Amino acid sequence: MFFSIPWKAWYGPEELKLSFPEEWPVATFGMKNGPALAEREIMETIRNPYGALPLNILAKGKKNAVIAVDDLSRPTQAQRILPLVIDELVAAGMETANILILVAFGGHRAMHRFDLIRKFGSAIVENFTIYNHSAFYNLEYCGISSQGTPIYLNKFFLEADLKIGIGSILPHPNAGFGGGGKIVLPGVAGAETIIANHTRTLAGHVGGLIEVDHNENRSDIEEVAFKAGLNFIVNQVPNDLGEVAGIFAGDLVKAHREGVKFGLEVFSTPKPKAQLDVAIVNSFPMDTDLIQIEKALNVFGPGNEDVVKPGGTIVIIGACSEGRGYHMLGDYQLPLWQTIDKNEHTYKVIGNKNLIVFSPNLRQRDVLDYYPPDTKLCTSWEEALRILCINHPKGANVGIFPCGCLQILR
Repeated sequence: MFFSIPWKAWYGPEELKLSFPEEWPVATFGMKNGPALAEREIMETIRNPYGALPLNILAKGKKNAVIAVDDLSRPTQAQRILPLVIDELVAAGMETANILILVAFGGHRAMHRFDLIRKFGSAIVENFTIYNHSAFYNLEYCGISSQGTPIYLNKFFLEADLKIGIGSILPHPNAGFGGGGKIVLPGVAGAETIIANHTRTLAGHVGGLIEVDHNENRSDIEEVAFKAGLNFIVNQVPNDLGEVAGIFAGDLVKAHREGVKFGLEVFSTPKPKAQLDVAIVNSFPMDTDLIQIEKALNVFGPGNEDVVKPGGTIVIIGACSEGRGYHMLGDYQLPLWQTIDKNEHTYKVIGNKNLIVFSPNLRQRDVLDYYPPDTKLCTSWEEALRILCINHPKGANVGIFPCGCLQILR
């Protein structure tokens, strides 16, 4: 009995086939989903923004623009969106030489040429200036937020006449959802700013998965983004293949909230009627590295921590094409590092269950830097299935969540 799930975002994608014993009841719980938009549909939504003037009007009389775009850790299809945004700027009379693309990766790794081609397309890479942000240099101090966050931001971003952000709206364990002002904080913020904002959320109680309107982390992010002068956002809501299911453009709050409403619908997933013995949670389309794949546990959001029985097994699947990955602030023994069980909500999900990480591109020592000490790493599905059969010798009721990082159980 075989089931297929997507994996290898940005390095594929491909289908991964999972086998199970014939006598085991196995069900796939997919999200509601949405079809990929055509180019004309993407352009139409960019030209009809929420709470902001259209880009071709905002750009009139502006000498230059910076477009901050997220990195390969997010599924944003910038190769489809970015050329359309640039077309609007050029139509307003802006010279292409005066358009800077800034990779807004916050504390993640910088992107090299082959990354940029994957993300932006070869035409953009060949014809535009692209800089990687630095969280340590080329920063300007902009005061302190009302929550006490010292604000250091990228000078290139601050100096531009027109500031645009391109990103994705995805469930996020602290900010509620990605997108919106997150392209500024952490995207183009300094290390001190990122540490201050993240430390409060890692300590708990100031953020929350899929909660945006009563979320201290999100409000801090948006305050900083407004202070930075972010003029316009273009945010993608992805479908289960990481394609553009929806586009929301305009004001960094108004457009974002409209995207969140749509995302809540697209990501909606039927909750299993009975508790599961085994849950297979796939991290696609955020499966590039070990640091990101824990977001597959997003599917067990508040109120859904008990989908798997006590003593059951959770299998996190991640291609991890870039291996363990790197975070300049959250890597092992750096200021934002902690194992995932230190998060109160995550501990409720995994604390009384067996945990397996399945990836062919990791080693046990990598996993144990971030996961509890009894976590098992399997580099082949056959090995994972063998452990599942040992854990559940009388058989198992299995649920597969093909895009756990996006899915919201209802």
